[in-house]
Amino acid sequence: MAVVGAKGGVGASTIAHNLGWAVARDFQMDAVVTDLDLAFGTAGLDFNQDPPQGVVDAVMSPERIDTAFIDRLLSKCRRST
Repeated sequence: MAVVGAKGGVGASTIAHNLGWAVARDFQMDAVVTDLDLAFGTAGLDFNQDPPQGVVDAVMSPERIDTAFIDRLLSKCRRST
């Protein structure tokens, strides 16, 4: 699934984050939310995460992309009880 906003502030990130969370919860599966807004992405803020590397690192250094790099790029969010 993809959620795209035509301009900033239309709520696309909020919809995408809630959609990812709902899919993971309802289907009891892992979900990946990728925020491709390199300059102003809000996924880290919405999920209270501070990933050590961002998508911009992958874009700027495509030769470094391997399984370990992707693992470092992803942040795991756990359901709070």
